Amino acid sequence: RLWKSSKREIPSLGASGALSAVQMYYCLSFPHQRFHIFGIKDVPAPLTAILWALDDLMKLHRLDNIGHGTHLGGYLFGLLVWGIQAMNEYGWRQIWKKTLSFLGNVFEAISSTYY
Repeated sequence: RLWKSSKREIPSLGASGALSAVQMYYCLSFPHQRFHIFGIKDVPAPLTAILWALDDLMKLHRLDNIGHGTHLGGYLFGLLVWGIQAMNEYGWRQIWKKTLSFLGNVFEAISSTYY
């Protein structure tokens, strides 16, 4: 597939969208895991997923032969699959509690990383 831009045609081929889906699913399924990302050590997995997605979002319109839109689609698909699995496993009330817990962990990780 070719992405048409005003400057040039950029060929797009690869499995990065699928890998992005797996990354997101893993980070949401195992929130206590930690990564080293962007030179920062011991970043919690949910925060890592957010940072990866934000990085691709900020680079979406670059002409750098990287499928940032494909990555974002993969992240959304991983989130969707995780959400469907969570709904089947826990029900809506438990999902809401897990979501609030997840957001609390993210904010706690941000505050402990930078303060």
